[in-house]
Amino acid sequence: VTPSMEHLQDRDPAWTDAGLTIRYSGPAELVVQEERKPVYTRKLSFEKGLLRAVENPEGELEQAPLRLYVAGNDRPLSEEESFYELRHGQSAFIQVEAGSRRFRSETWRIPDAAEVSLQPPRQLILELQEGVDRVVHDFEAVATPPGDYIYLWNLDDASALVEERPDPGSHSRQSHLYTGLQPGDAFTPTVTLMDRRGRILGEDSISITVIEGAGRHFFENEVFWKTDTPFANDPSVVFPEVPLHLETEITGLEGTIDPGSPEGRRLAELRAGPGAKTEEVIKERMHQEMARRGITLSDAQMNAALQQALALAGTGTAEQMDRRMPLLASGYREPGTPVTVSLTLSLPAIPRIPLSMTDSRGDPVRLDAQVTVRGWFLTLGTASGPRESGNSGRTTVVWTPPKGAADAFAANLVMMYSLEFYTRGTRELWLDGGSPVVYENLSVSLPVGTVFCPPGDPSDRGGVP
Repeated sequence: VTPSMEHLQDRDPAWTDAGLTIRYSGPAELVVQEERKPVYTRKLSFEKGLLRAVENPEGELEQAPLRLYVAGNDRPLSEEESFYELRHGQSAFIQVEAGSRRFRSETWRIPDAAEVSLQPPRQLILELQEGVDRVVHDFEAVATPPGDYIYLWNLDDASALVEERPDPGSHSRQSHLYTGLQPGDAFTPTVTLMDRRGRILGEDSISITVIEGAGRHFFENEVFWKTDTPFANDPSVVFPEVPLHLETEITGLEGTIDPGSPEGRRLAELRAGPGAKTEEVIKERMHQEMARRGITLSDAQMNAALQQALALAGTGTAEQMDRRMPLLASGYREPGTPVTVSLTLSLPAIPRIPLSMTDSRGDPVRLDAQVTVRGWFLTLGTASGPRESGNSGRTTVVWTPPKGAADAFAANLVMMYSLEFYTRGTRELWLDGGSPVVYENLSVSLPVGTVFCPPGDPSDRGGVP
């Protein structure tokens, strides 16, 4: 640090008229503070406006430059260096008291180290549907603090490095096409942050795993979307297949259930698939309801009504329900202990959906609908996990079933979304009656699977610990 004490002569008419300048000689002090509270002070001495001497660890003034030390990663500071240490979060200034007047320099602090982070999801799952070997993904990198940076992208697939120099304070975005993909492929895309001189400031990376598609899609319960949402205004709407990847981890279960035990027979029923049994129950209830009303349905009418009821319930056909409600895990649960389910969700951006509607005057209009997932959470039994933002990530829900609870519990994914309507082919929100047509805080529930966890000690129930 090179301190000096300058007389602003042009602001001092009396001294300007006399052609004289003040050159301060006398004591001063260095003040290091944290959260506006002094940490330590050091004596300084000026001579004719320039620093002459600084305080040494023995408390004496000696002719030497003023140096502030910041500890690095290679070694700790020496005792002499620690006498003038400045830490992150602290600030320093020099003040001079001359008679009744106090002069203070501007405050100086260690500049925040620049960091860069790739935006979630941090663990991206790319699902390959049948016949597909290429996927486009949009990446976004954010640097802090905002500044004038260079972003160097390495997408880890033998493609050329990409250098981007966005406007100062702007994020860096890259859309990349991965080709020739096969299940089992893995990539580690990396972004390197540099200053305008090319010096490396930071680096971040995420992981990408390629898997074979499980066939699950955001709009898989098409009857729900066509009957219980604003899309009901256009029965001919065609929904895109937006792959939905769900990966679960379950803890809190112990032992292997003996197939010959009552629990084992119950488990066999679950493994056989809940769909057929659910279909039978709903069908019987519908028969009872129709008989109460004195209505008789043909087999064709009953099957059509049954499929609609299953779809509205989020299950679809029995075959679809078996696929969407798999048995996630099984094992004994000690009474009073919780079951923990963690879910990793990966959902790409949902493209716009063309549809036709009529406006408030009854005139036909051609629109684009944009569904945007704003947040989501996981439920297990009667417990709900925290709400997560965005459309991908990881969450955990912990639930302790009460005494007397059932032996199997459903895990469901609840996704909150907004729905905006745009004039076809434009970025302009559709105005109906002078107001934009936008829906907020809508939700859709998607089944994840079933956890079978009867209470008991494995050693007492014929299980294998």
